[in-house]
Amino acid sequence: IHAEVNFLIMSSPESNHPPEISEQSLHYKLDGVGQETMSKLAGWSKFVGIMNIIFGVCYAASIILLSIPTFIMGVILIIIGTKLLNAAGHLRYALTMKDSNSFSHALEQIRSFMALTGILYIIGIVAIVLVLSIVFIFGIALFDFFSDPGFDYTI
Repeated sequence: IHAEVNFLIMSSPESNHPPEISEQSLHYKLDGVGQETMSKLAGWSKFVGIMNIIFGVCYAASIILLSIPTFIMGVILIIIGTKLLNAAGHLRYALTMKDSNSFSHALEQIRSFMALTGILYIIGIVAIVLVLSIVFIFGIALFDFFSDPGFDYTI
């Protein structure tokens, strides 16, 4: 069984003009293994998307106990979860109907998911470095305060 996925490469020379279809096209031929891989990708995308939405709702609902950043993180998880669910649906449709537009849309949703996840990782790393820096500076100040031999700590 062979499935063929075709999509045209679109280009936009300037940002204010709509994309133009170029003469290039890209063809993928999917054999049974390729179709199975795409089907598994759709299944895992659906699972991870649902889990992101569930955790996003939990984070968003925790605004009462924690703070606004957890609400924001919850909303972001819901957004990326819906992108993956959308991609999973388009992948399944592209496989069953041999629709290249659906396949292209699925790839765009997966790209968007990866970009948002990467941005979240970068923000997380920056936040961790910032918190560790503040803790380190506070620790040095606290150590300096308690190691001052001229201060009497007795009551």
